[in-house]
Amino acid sequence: MTQIPFGVKDGIMVDIHQVDKGLACGCQCAHCLSSLIARKGKINVHHFAHKPGAVCQNSYETSIHKMAKQILMNEKHLKLPGLQITVKDKTERGIEYTKTEWVCESQWISFDEVKEEVTLGNIRADIVGYKNKYPLIIEIMVTHASGQNKKRYIRNQAWAAIEINLTELGYQADTEILKENILDSITNKYWLSHPRVPKIKQSLKQKLKGIISKENKKDEFDVKESIRKQKKIAQYHARRYEQIKYSFKNPTREVSPHEYATRFFICDTCSHQFNIKQNELNELGSELYCPKCKEKVNQLAK
Repeated sequence: MTQIPFGVKDGIMVDIHQVDKGLACGCQCAHCLSSLIARKGKINVHHFAHKPGAVCQNSYETSIHKMAKQILMNEKHLKLPGLQITVKDKTERGIEYTKTEWVCESQWISFDEVKEEVTLGNIRADIVGYKNKYPLIIEIMVTHASGQNKKRYIRNQAWAAIEINLTELGYQADTEILKENILDSITNKYWLSHPRVPKIKQSLKQKLKGIISKENKKDEFDVKESIRKQKKIAQYHARRYEQIKYSFKNPTREVSPHEYATRFFICDTCSHQFNIKQNELNELGSELYCPKCKEKVNQLAK
């Protein structure tokens, strides 16, 4: 049997603490309108229940839903949650950058007028609060969140809308607990739509686009510079290789010290390999001897 936190008495939603026990409570189910029993024993949590044999599957959800709307209709104020937007993008190298901005901070709002079950275009809103003639749609979630089509339609119309999540309440909730969750708390509220979001999001995307473009150009320059340096190194080693190879083939050729820094030789007698700086070789003249066996060097190994 479903345990129900709120009932209807004389057209007004009441909780279990406001009525007498048993059938003397004089309450009805908010969904099926059948009589309820106020169970106020000494063991279990106080709650409403149908008479034995009654079948009503939506009594719990409807009772909280209607009590929530009644509270908003009577109080005409609540605390709104803050809303922050974050936009992400990646450079060509896959490095991610983000830009974040607050659309609005958490704040209290008092309405000039509050209406329930309001038809707006193709949707029906649970509650609409009006402030300076601007509407704020308030959806109450007890078991099911607002559908995607409804949220999409609200966003396309650029309406302000929030949803209040009451799924964690349970049948033990009373009026004060419900008020706390609807009016004061912000952890169970989130924005379905805000009219400033598209403009702010577009601005963030443009700023991020500039950052990404700058980073891509920087990366492109770094790559080109790296390639240039690698080519320069490769060219140096290629020239060095040709110098060494030529030096081995032409051991007695007179060369400028600026052309080759070092000459390489191999002794024809003991096969010892050695090198001599060009300026030292110039001082030796045409006579060159192996530093190991002291024999005259007249041939280079290939």
